[in-house]
Amino acid sequence: MRKKLTKKCCICGDPVWAIHSEYCWDCAVLSDRMFHIKLSPEAIEGVWDYIRKHGKRCYYTGMLLDLRDPHSPWYLTFDHWIPGDGRKVVITSFLLNVMKSDLSEDEFWDIIDQLVKYKKYGIPIRKRKFRYWRRPYEPKFLPESMIPGQQFAKCCICDKPVRSKNSRYCVQCGCIRDRLQCEHLGPEADRAIWDYVRQHRYHCFYTNVPLDMDDYNSPWYLSFDHRTPGNRKEVVLTCVLINEMKTDLTEEEFWYYIFQLDNYKKKGTKVRKKKLAHWYRLHPPVEVANLVKC
Repeated sequence: MRKKLTKKCCICGDPVWAIHSEYCWDCAVLSDRMFHIKLSPEAIEGVWDYIRKHGKRCYYTGMLLDLRDPHSPWYLTFDHWIPGDGRKVVITSFLLNVMKSDLSEDEFWDIIDQLVKYKKYGIPIRKRKFRYWRRPYEPKFLPESMIPGQQFAKCCICDKPVRSKNSRYCVQCGCIRDRLQCEHLGPEADRAIWDYVRQHRYHCFYTNVPLDMDDYNSPWYLSFDHRTPGNRKEVVLTCVLINEMKTDLTEEEFWYYIFQLDNYKKKGTKVRKKKLAHWYRLHPPVEVANLVKC
């Protein structure tokens, strides 16, 4: 008969997973994950101190995190509190980690607040320079399409001078045309995008922010987003920042969580989990066999 283990985990107080271990199963897996992503000793100690005090809950929202399913948007992940700074690492959900991307905590909550004010009251979003943004979009297009030619006629989309004698597009619209061709989105998506540009010019579909057409490193650079994840017929224009934040959410889910996060920050209202219809992301799991000695 196997002897029942009475030794407690040094982090959370649950029974240890093996007689010679200091950790329970979940804490042992977390320890192994932190070892494999090479967190600094200072960051690891910070994570353990937080878990001892608050449990395995999201640092930003207090939400209970999933420890077993790497497919889950609520799966526990490690986030650099200041992007690129390995001294302080916090635990959060897979979804929130993706949404926060290369923003500091203050920048993240500021853009949440601005999105809510835009959606509720139509207040324009103020563009700001993010201190730690390191996500160049690197669009696919033909370099020669950016070379302006002689100006013979007007662009069929925006009425600016065309980029060359035999072209129907100006330099900007020609670049977008080339990017659409390289993305292979399909004729329906192409038509929908051009109809949108004719009516609204190059403004974000979700926030009406004027899009940056030149600087690939800008969070406001133009990108294409599937309005419904996976549906290639519904493609809209947005900026890289909103594209990152929307991730694999539908438009309805995106605004739902923006408002949920805003209510949590301002009122302390608990963030209510909602099953996501099109979440396709998988966090790289750590194999059990790779557990380091505890």
